Amino acid sequence: MYRLARIAAALVFVLTLAMAAGVQAAPSQAGTAQNYLVLYKGNSVATDAITKAGGTLVANYGAIGVAVARSSSATFAADVRKDNRVEGAAATAGFATKLFPAQWDPKLGIHVT
Repeated sequence: MYRLARIAAALVFVLTLAMAAGVQAAPSQAGTAQNYLVLYKGNSVATDAITKAGGTLVANYGAIGVAVARSSSATFAADVRKDNRVEGAAATAGFATKLFPAQWDPKLGIHVT
């Protein structure tokens, strides 16, 4: 039950951030970078699991064991799940928004307005 509450809280949090940032939905295409929610088994985030799976850390919510990652690897979710510290991972394309490249600052690694 606690795990489901953490997942729900993470989804609500990410969706709220996306709406607050005023980003618009865009269709996902194969080979393009996607955002992922990564749920850890404990209340910490092991960023090396994300980088080993071919992703980059976008946001770290260690207090609830959730990270937001970005990757262009089609196998990122499956690869990051191989780490025994990871409970699960899913692309946000089905329930979130994609940032437009003009708004994404690769140097900072964050959405800027």
